[in-house]
Amino acid sequence: MSNPTENLSRITLYYRLALLMLFAIIASVILYGSTEQQLILRILILACSVTLAWLIWNLRRIIFNMLGGNITELQQQISHLGNGNFSAPSNIGTSNPYSIFGLLAETQSKLKRMDVERRQAEVAMTESEQRFHLAITAANDGLWDRYVGKDSVYYSPRWKAMLGYAEHELSNIYASWEGNLHPEDAHQVLATINNCITENQDRFQHEYRLRQKNGQYLWVLDRGMIQRDTQGNPLRFIGIQTDISAQKYVERMKNEFISTVSHELRTPLTSIHGSLKLIDAGVMGELPVKVHDMVKMANKNSLRLINLVNEILDMEKLMSGMMILQQAEVSLPKILAESVNLNNSYASSFGVRYIVAAQPSACVVLADPERLLQVLTNLLSNAAKFSPRGGVVNVRYLLTGTHARIEIEDRGQGIPLAFRSKIFGEFTQASNGNTRQQGGAGLGLNIAQKIVVKMNGEIGYHSEISKGTTFWFTVPLKPDESH
Repeated sequence: MSNPTENLSRITLYYRLALLMLFAIIASVILYGSTEQQLILRILILACSVTLAWLIWNLRRIIFNMLGGNITELQQQISHLGNGNFSAPSNIGTSNPYSIFGLLAETQSKLKRMDVERRQAEVAMTESEQRFHLAITAANDGLWDRYVGKDSVYYSPRWKAMLGYAEHELSNIYASWEGNLHPEDAHQVLATINNCITENQDRFQHEYRLRQKNGQYLWVLDRGMIQRDTQGNPLRFIGIQTDISAQKYVERMKNEFISTVSHELRTPLTSIHGSLKLIDAGVMGELPVKVHDMVKMANKNSLRLINLVNEILDMEKLMSGMMILQQAEVSLPKILAESVNLNNSYASSFGVRYIVAAQPSACVVLADPERLLQVLTNLLSNAAKFSPRGGVVNVRYLLTGTHARIEIEDRGQGIPLAFRSKIFGEFTQASNGNTRQQGGAGLGLNIAQKIVVKMNGEIGYHSEISKGTTFWFTVPLKPDESH
C-alpha cells in the first residue's frame, strides 16, 4: 500500500527511464553501420523494448492502484454523488485509502452522514417552529419582529387582529405601531426603549394603549428583547404583545372601590388624628405615662393612615386623569434645598444626612411646584430608609439639553435583581428589613413616575448590589435655560 507522494515519485522515475530508452533507440539508429553494429543495435533495441514494456506495465499498475478500481465504476459513483444520491450502494474498493476510489468512498460516507444530520436538523427545526407557533397561538399573543434601520416590521395575524384588522388591512411598517400609540403613552414608551438601547439592556417591558380600527384604544402588555452585534449595537427588536384590557378593567373597578373607601375614611381619620394630636399636646390635661405613650402611638398610626389614604387618592386621580398639574417656573436649587430641609428630621431618625452638591444658583424648570416637591420627598425618604446608619445621600442636578436631570444617590444594598422589573409597580415593596420596619403601601415610586411623566419628564434608576442606587428624573427647563 503506497501513498500518493510515493506513487508520484515512481511515475516520475519511470517517465525519465522511458525517455532514456527512447534516446537510446534514436542513438542506435544514428549509429547504424556494420554487421557488428547491427548486432549491438538489435540487442540494444531488444533491451530498450523490454525496459519500455516493463515501464508501461508498472505505470499501468501504479495508475490502477491510484484509482483503486476501473473507470466505469468511478463514473457511476460520481454520477450518484452529483445527483445528491449519497446513499447509493458503492462497489468501490477501499483497500488503499489513498486511492481516488478510496477517497471517493470516504467522501461518500461523510456526505451521507452530513445528509442524515441535515435531515435531522430540518426535522428538529420544523418541530421547533410548530412548537413555537402552537405556544404563541395558545397564549393568544401577537408577535412582532423589526430589524434596526429598516422600515419593514413583521406583525403576526394575531397582532393585527387585536387591533381589529385583517392580515391585508394593516401595512407591515413601523408607522403601523408608532402611529397608533396613545398620545399620553407615546413619550414614555419610546423613552423606555431608548433607555434600554443606551444603557445596554437587552429586555424591556411596558404597558400602553394602541388605537384599534374602530378608534377605541386597547391596553396591551409589550415584552421584547434587543439583539446586538459584537460591539453592542442593536440589530433587531423582537417581542410579543398581550391583550390586557380585561385586567385593566378589573384594575379600574378596584381603583374606583378604593377611591370610594378612601374618601369615606379621610374625613373621620383627619378628625381622629386632630383629636389625638390635641390630647398628645396636653390640651386635655396631663395624662398618665402609659396612657400618654398609647396616645402618641395612636397619633403616629393615625398619621400613617392619613398618608396612606392620601397616596391612594393621588393614585386614583392619576389613574383617572383627574390630577391637574399647574405648570409654573420653579427655581430648581431652591426647591431642592426646601425638600432637603423638609426631610432632614426624617433622615436623622435613620442616622443619615443629605449632601447637596454645589450647583449654579440660576436654573429654572417648568413644573408643578407641589408635585415636584412630592416626587423629591418620596425619593429622598426612600434613599434615607435604604442607607446604612451613618451614611450620606448625595443630591445633585445637571443640565441635559432641554431638561434638568435630578439625581439622588444612596449607598445602600442596591435593588434586588428579582424586584427591578416591578420597581415602579403599584403596592410593591422589596423584601428588605428596613422597608418592613417603616411600613408604607408601596405606592410612592408608582405615583412619582406618573407625576414625572405628566410633567413631560422621565424617571429611572441605576443600581449595583452592595454599592447603592441612584434614582434620577428629568423636568423640562425654561426655554431660555436650555443648553
